[in-house]
Amino acid sequence: MLGFIVVGDPKKKNEIYSENALMMLSFIADRAELTVSNILVREQAERDELTGIYNKAYLNNRTRVEVANCLEQGSPLSYIMIDADDFKWFNDNQGYFAGNEVLKALVNAIKNVVRPTDEFCRWSGEELIVLAPGTNKLGGLAAAEKILNTVRTDSKIKQLEKEYHRKISVSIGVAYFDCQEELSEFINEEVNSVSQALFQRSEYALKQAKKSGKDQLCESKPFKLGENDKDILPIKVMIVSNDKEY
Repeated sequence: MLGFIVVGDPKKKNEIYSENALMMLSFIADRAELTVSNILVREQAERDELTGIYNKAYLNNRTRVEVANCLEQGSPLSYIMIDADDFKWFNDNQGYFAGNEVLKALVNAIKNVVRPTDEFCRWSGEELIVLAPGTNKLGGLAAAEKILNTVRTDSKIKQLEKEYHRKISVSIGVAYFDCQEELSEFINEEVNSVSQALFQRSEYALKQAKKSGKDQLCESKPFKLGENDKDILPIKVMIVSNDKEY
């Protein structure tokens, strides 16, 4: 049962309905059940089966929506890419069950600090992404630092570290887009350009965090509308080590 519909006046007892009224109520209930079922199916298709957070398909669509909102409203957007460090070790040495357990623990820890207005998704494997609308550079850095420190201190993660005798950490890359002015008109190509740049810049920053020792955070320079693909890769990054605060 998906739910129920209450009709009539609860104060009236033994109320009698005509056959036509009952047929109409049955029709309404059937339509309501179909609508709710379709919503549940769509919601399930947008969720990652293992972790329960949104999946890659949902993220791709949502990123385009949020980028369009930025262009229309002149608002900022932060894109935070998170990757579990040395995740392959758990799968290769402890089995896929252990890897799944670690991934779910990471997701649950991060869910506790992600805002209700943010979108938290599993991109692929051990790669996670937080899409933070209305969040500028300082806000994006603060959110990423909170995620980093949460993973370092989460009780379930500490328990798994003791169980597997292995440190569990994440590296994070952060990218930003700030339109700064409202655009009454824009085209799909601009939406695609910003969406692609956010992914590429956060991915590049993430790789720098990995190369610099893991368990840390790197930021890319903000993306500006009109920059071409050649401007995306040679970016400056700032390393935030685990013993440094900003």
